[in-house]
Amino acid sequence: SLVAIPAAFVAVRARPWVRHLVQLFGVLPLAMPPFVSAGLLLHGVDVFNQSALAHTTGSLRVQGSDFALAMLLALHYFPLILFSVIHGLQRIDRSLEESARNLGAGRLQVHWRILWPLTGPAYAFAAGLMMLRILEDVGTPLILGVDGMLAPLVLQWLGSGGPADPLFGLGAALLLVLSLTVAALAWNALLAPLPSPGGTFAPRPPPRHSEASGWLLITLVGALAVAPFLWLVIAAIGSEWRGDLLPAVVSVNALQTVAQDWLPMLATTLRYAAGIAVFVLLVGTSAAVVSARADVLGRSTRFTVAALFAVPGVVLAGACLYTAGMLGIPVPLPAGIGWLTLALVVGLKQVPLAHRLLQYRLQIHAVLPADAARSLGVRRPGIRRRFGLAALSATLGAVFVLAGGAAVAELSVALALMGNTDAPVALAVFHALGTPSEVLHGLAAGMILTVALALGLLLVLALTNLGRVRAPREAD
Repeated sequence: SLVAIPAAFVAVRARPWVRHLVQLFGVLPLAMPPFVSAGLLLHGVDVFNQSALAHTTGSLRVQGSDFALAMLLALHYFPLILFSVIHGLQRIDRSLEESARNLGAGRLQVHWRILWPLTGPAYAFAAGLMMLRILEDVGTPLILGVDGMLAPLVLQWLGSGGPADPLFGLGAALLLVLSLTVAALAWNALLAPLPSPGGTFAPRPPPRHSEASGWLLITLVGALAVAPFLWLVIAAIGSEWRGDLLPAVVSVNALQTVAQDWLPMLATTLRYAAGIAVFVLLVGTSAAVVSARADVLGRSTRFTVAALFAVPGVVLAGACLYTAGMLGIPVPLPAGIGWLTLALVVGLKQVPLAHRLLQYRLQIHAVLPADAARSLGVRRPGIRRRFGLAALSATLGAVFVLAGGAAVAELSVALALMGNTDAPVALAVFHALGTPSEVLHGLAAGMILTVALALGLLLVLALTNLGRVRAPREAD
């Protein structure tokens, strides 16, 4: 929050290309899975401890460090707050800020009494979602060797005693209660209808000293975003480390090995991600259409979809395994049933975000351009062709790519259901990072995975901006 909120205010004040640059900086940390960041951090610390610099400054230790875990998760999830606050600021009518300034309110009063209260729901949604994702994270604490996190313990009890183990039941219930508590604190933000559109937030240009501090903040955000990605590239192509901070030999052998040996697994992962994306698209679209109703069915749908935010993936996977045991299906599950269950659980976890994005696009960017075009004399067939189809196509494409990318990076549910297999690709990367002889191959695969996810997120941003470009400006 200390980094994302000021960066969001700077982004909406700056020129459009600066705002796009800030969004690009936010894509890189969000695209790198946190367990890959944990493996990269351990590799970097090992390289530093073996270098000559460590004899002067002393060695570092991050294995089992709670502080390192907190910093990794903060670096990965701060784009959620950044994007959400930027979106909240852009929905504020500019006349509110201008009226307050004309009445003599200072800059601090405008921020504290107008901008921040109106942006609070967007921040609460992002902060609540971030805490829920941290509570159910399994891979990052396991890679760093941090003890005491509840989700990894629940996974260990599930693997050792099965879904009928009392320890697993107790841990799953406690984890679910913690998640429900967090969701209850942010329930209004998770459930509240999206704000009605207003003018674009465009405050007066900041003074020179504020502009300089803004550029300093953007530089800090860029360094936090780009530095881990650059180190991941260096670690993936470095083949020999001879006591220096940089590799002595640069080679693409690890990338070639990953591309050749992991090709069947990558193909399986792509089919799995495409299936989940189609499932999320169908369920999310149906939920968005039904939740637009004002009756009991619409309210129940909104409540159910919002409640899915609070169900940890490990708990949902354990419930599926317990149900399978009651039906006489052996545990671990057979391959076909295991993949089907994995797709179902991961798909259900992606439905709330897809529902929120579809609800936003269908209620705002598809309705307002149609009203504006109708007032200008455009006939209804032309409205559907020019505005409805363009906005809907962009939205569906963004949901498809976002759900598929999230499915590829999902690790907690895959560990609970698939065990020690090497598919999907997130499991293979996790097992490689946990094996000392396979760390470089794991980092190479993690780099490929991060690049693919970053391209997917950039495509999502392009598709969501496409709906805005093809529609009339809301302020006009």
